[in-house]
Amino acid sequence: MKRRLSLLLAVVMVLGSFSFAFAANDEIKPAEFLEEQGILEGDTEGDLMLDKPLLRRDSVVLLSRLMKADEDEVKVFKKEGLPTFKDITDNHYVGYLAWAQSEGYIIGKDEKGEKFGFNDNLTAKEYSTILLRALDYGEEAKKQDKVLETAEKMGLLKDVDKEAEFTRKDMAQMTFNAL
Repeated sequence: MKRRLSLLLAVVMVLGSFSFAFAANDEIKPAEFLEEQGILEGDTEGDLMLDKPLLRRDSVVLLSRLMKADEDEVKVFKKEGLPTFKDITDNHYVGYLAWAQSEGYIIGKDEKGEKFGFNDNLTAKEYSTILLRALDYGEEAKKQDKVLETAEKMGLLKDVDKEAEFTRKDMAQMTFNAL
């Protein structure tokens, strides 16, 4: 319940600051909206790389921004025993992963929680699971055989091809749909 209220408050703050933009522009581009909110960032040239796959490691950074967590704190987040993942190949992500695991947003890909899939591409099903957890639908997120169905019913997958390679554009669309 606490997470749902936190996300709701973040959404109200985000949408409240852009009510005039919504009225003036009937077609809102999800990626541009997330960029304006500081959730999605581009490369050094400002390219949002929307056609690129979203890596699992990057999803936790985006999630911390979506949840309005203090990024300076999340970067250095420490909790004994976390993260449990043994496949982390870049220390930049350790704090983010520990934070996301501590908050219950992510778990490992194996029984022991030692494999995160650090360099793997994220899938629509995996991002649906993360969003369901962030929206405090933890029980629904546990039912992996029904996650995509639940996400579709909630409208999270609107304008997303769940069968195609999951891209940064898809993440932006699903996040926007969740908001």
